[in-house]
Amino acid sequence: MGKLVSIKSYLMEFVIVGVIIASIIVMIRFIIKKVFN
Repeated sequence: MGKLVSIKSYLMEFVIVGVIIASIIVMIRFIIKKVFN
């Protein structure tokens, strides 16, 4: 039971980190498009 909870929290952390990285990549691409256009 404790192991399942730790796996769930680990997955949630992984998802949150992935969303943050994805938003940063989108922002960088948006800035690059603005600079080069």
